[in-house]
Amino acid sequence: MKQYLNRMTKKTGLPPGDLIHIGPEKTEPIQYTLARYGTHGAEFFDLSSPSDIAKHRNPNDCCWLDVRGVHQPELIHAIGTLFDLHGLILEDVVTTSSLPKLEEGGLGIFMIIKAIRFDGTTLNFEHIALCLQSNAIVSFQEQTTDTFQVIKNRMAQKKGKILEKNTDYLLYALVDYVIDTYFETLQTIDHRISELNQEVDNCPTHETLKHIQALKNHVLMLKRYFWYTRDSILLLKKSESPLIDEKTGKYLTDLHEHITHIIDISESFREELIDLSERHLAAINLRSNDITKLLTIVSAIFLPLTFMTGIYGMNFTHMAELNWPYAYPLLLLCMLGIVGLLLVLFKRKRWFD
Repeated sequence: MKQYLNRMTKKTGLPPGDLIHIGPEKTEPIQYTLARYGTHGAEFFDLSSPSDIAKHRNPNDCCWLDVRGVHQPELIHAIGTLFDLHGLILEDVVTTSSLPKLEEGGLGIFMIIKAIRFDGTTLNFEHIALCLQSNAIVSFQEQTTDTFQVIKNRMAQKKGKILEKNTDYLLYALVDYVIDTYFETLQTIDHRISELNQEVDNCPTHETLKHIQALKNHVLMLKRYFWYTRDSILLLKKSESPLIDEKTGKYLTDLHEHITHIIDISESFREELIDLSERHLAAINLRSNDITKLLTIVSAIFLPLTFMTGIYGMNFTHMAELNWPYAYPLLLLCMLGIVGLLLVLFKRKRWFD
């Protein structure tokens, strides 16, 4: 939160729509790929600058511009000018801390979604912005690595229905792929929960509790993003924009069901982690009780022995037993007998269970 607030203070006093990159600093160049597609197939062009976009656009084909990297505001502004994107939309594009949302305007639909990965300890978020227009869609990825390479391969191999549909179906395909990756993230979390279950059952430690709490925080954060994403998809599903074909609405309904299922899974994870933390505390308390029981048994055994040795250690002059030759071995036998009697008593009381 502190890092987020420090980044957001960069915009203090600036007018709305003034572009400043909010996010981790990057130095690698922004990459552009333009896809021109239709029923005949798809052509992909790697561009060197936004000025090359107009050379490869064809008004008779659908156009998909994929921009990888949002850390150079001047280039994002140039792309926004070519596609007539509002300054506030571009501001959300370069602000990587923006939450998932959906906005409809006169020229198109703007959507923010997060690609989420979990490596077992840390959640990694990638900011993705999608701008849908008539026969054109622009996608902005925070990372220069290509998250949507799978979609491009599908188009190049003419798999699926993307080439047969308009850009609204491509928007659905991109969002659908991101949401499918959420299941992979949840699968990794489920595996981590299984590991923590084994730790709690075998040898719970204070570090185990820290790991449980950290994972619980991750699940709560995921659930928050999932809720925002579901709201965005619901708005897209109910949209009356002419850019969304009625047939595409059926796919959006399926997409809404997927994200709802994901929310249900994350809620079950949260409940399981709560139960896991309670089991951990119970295991720690049980171990403390076992230690207390052991110390109590040792104290109970040594209490009569200490009493007997205390009597014969008082150094009185007239103690008849001191002059008896069998006093010492008899005392040892009495001590051993008391120890044996106490052990039998504790065994019958099931103190050793």
